[in-house]
Amino acid sequence: LAWCQTALPLRVIRGRADVLFSTVSEGMLLPVCPQVVVVHDLMPLFSPEEYPRWRRYFRYVLPRLLKSCQRVIADSGHTREDLVRELRVPEERIEVVYPWVDPLFLSDDPGSPPEGYQPEPYFLFIGASIPRKNLETVIRALALIQDEVPHALACVLGLGHATKEKYLSQMLALATELGVRQRLCVFSSLTQREILFLYRHATALVMLSQYEGFGYPPVEAMAVG
Repeated sequence: LAWCQTALPLRVIRGRADVLFSTVSEGMLLPVCPQVVVVHDLMPLFSPEEYPRWRRYFRYVLPRLLKSCQRVIADSGHTREDLVRELRVPEERIEVVYPWVDPLFLSDDPGSPPEGYQPEPYFLFIGASIPRKNLETVIRALALIQDEVPHALACVLGLGHATKEKYLSQMLALATELGVRQRLCVFSSLTQREILFLYRHATALVMLSQYEGFGYPPVEAMAVG
């Protein structure tokens, strides 16, 4: 925050910029040129436990920043509604510009199977290993239909943090308790081609996230077909 209010304006002036385009929710509170800021979501306001150090910024600083912008870009109509409702940004100053989908998902590339892949019918779940992604409900649903639908559940999870690892352990324990642990196949740190392969061979993508600014997996799945 301090860098954005000190060094950044100096660099903008030195570079004689006509406009500052910030692809994240940060910028100059006192702009030295017109600025446009992208807001992907307001996650720190709705899931403060995930972003404890960002909540105050989003509640108290971001509204001032956006007030100083020529335009605010939201990556979905949902995020635009959140900006209007939560931060009182005038709707006419917000432009919705959707994110892109990696051209790989629109290609004929078959992808490559990840290590540990088993060629059996499966549902696909993609998301970080956090409560908001709602893997718990997906596992409970799988347990309810396990006798009628003999599918596995392939989970591509973002890990790499102690809290995410802890949540995964809780979900594996839940799956064991419900009798579906053997149906869970967990992947992490996959390449785009490996994820493409899982999309191509899944019966369906399952996404029950409690909140997203945009939500890439459904669009990627539709791109794959």
